[in-house]
Amino acid sequence: LALVCLEEDDEEDVAAKLLAHGNLLARAKPPGDRGATTLCIAPRCKSLRDFSVFDRICEDLDSAIDQSKVQLAPFHPQWRFNRLDRPNATLQEVPA
Repeated sequence: LALVCLEEDDEEDVAAKLLAHGNLLARAKPPGDRGATTLCIAPRCKSLRDFSVFDRICEDLDSAIDQSKVQLAPFHPQWRFNRLDRPNATLQEVPA
């Protein structure tokens, strides 16, 4: 697991850095050909706190990154599973 902390404070600059990092990962060969995980955070980019901005950037990155080699798995504190706001909602594990 690699952790990358981006210093940029503009969402377009963050997106450019993430795209560059994704392209770097697409060219890399992880040990044992098992894959690798990188967690990127952008604590200074206040506009990404708005879920709609975050979602738009993720959609743009998804279409720009080579999905056959790099998979974007976005996380945002405002994201919720569908219908988890109900008191009796449960998560179901899906068999692989």
